[in-house]
Amino acid sequence: MALNNGIISAPVAAKEVYDCLGVGKFNGTEYAIPYICENSHGQINQWSFNKSVIVNKKSALSDSDFYNINDGFTIPDYDYPSKVINAIFAGTGWTYNPPSSGDWKRITDFNGYNHNASPWFTFTNITGSSVELGKSVLFSVPVDIQWMLSNFIKWKTFLYNSQGVPYSGVLDIGILLRKTTDSTTSPNVLYYKICDYIDIDSSHPFHMTLPTGASAIPLGDYYVLPVITTDTNHVSGTVTIIGENSGDSGGTWYMIPSNALTITVKEEGSGIIDSMDFELNSFSLSNSGYFITIDSILLDFYNSYGSSVSLTVKFEMVDAVNPNLATYTNVYNITNGSSTLELIDPSNYPSGLTYESALGDATVRVTIQYGATTKSRSFQLY
Repeated sequence: MALNNGIISAPVAAKEVYDCLGVGKFNGTEYAIPYICENSHGQINQWSFNKSVIVNKKSALSDSDFYNINDGFTIPDYDYPSKVINAIFAGTGWTYNPPSSGDWKRITDFNGYNHNASPWFTFTNITGSSVELGKSVLFSVPVDIQWMLSNFIKWKTFLYNSQGVPYSGVLDIGILLRKTTDSTTSPNVLYYKICDYIDIDSSHPFHMTLPTGASAIPLGDYYVLPVITTDTNHVSGTVTIIGENSGDSGGTWYMIPSNALTITVKEEGSGIIDSMDFELNSFSLSNSGYFITIDSILLDFYNSYGSSVSLTVKFEMVDAVNPNLATYTNVYNITNGSSTLELIDPSNYPSGLTYESALGDATVRVTIQYGATTKSRSFQLY
């Protein structure tokens, strides 16, 4: 049978193609090959590799014929990465070019046609929409990027020598980022270089580890898009700001017609801090006028991170006349689940913590910190 579950196989008959595409007879009378091939009906799924295309050839096409015309697509390229993002938001993509008047129309082009083929470049976030500085986020697309680059004439002519050996240092894979609060026509964009195209991880071709420190990008929400470029003057794992007409870009930027995803970039350690909660358990103190001695402060911790975490814990008596004499910082291992922590460590305060209060009421502020992320709470000790 030539048609099975939306897939056409040889021998290909015009009627099966019409039935597969859900198109009625041309003029209601015939299964005309030119009409079904020209796609004026708009029912051809452009993401099927085998489909009606423009090749000056009467006989059936080979895979090489399809590759040599980029599978019938016009693939746009740009001189700046911001123009790639602008084009995506403007609804521009790859353009499928079916044959028209004067071109050969072959019903055999539909041998292997898959009417249910999925878009090649549906960009999917594997690891979640939030990512901390210093952490990785993984994206994927259905198509094998290496297959596309190694076969489509758009890239094959300059990526491989005559023996089929790939050149290195001529094409990079990366991710474009733009703040969601920026104008959709902003001339500036962030570019994260993943790797040279010959080093692509086929299972997760688009992976990004956000740098920290001086190289960190500002926190916030970003649109992210995959990109291919001949601008190889960047270091893998780094982010570069590239602006139009600034001389920053020296290459060609190829559109991958995907959907734009949104990620939220958070401070390093925010996920761990978000999984921590604490509250006052009990305390013990005595006072002589405005001089207060704290013998014990117990906190109940709730760690839902899934494992023990070493946190910097700081307590400070905010009512102290001299706060520097009533502040202590230490690193504690907070076990997974529930635990209790004594802030007034006898090894540091064998007789308790005595300080002069400006108010006569003891108030402790507890701050936990992981990386650059903190969480603080204040408790009055009555």
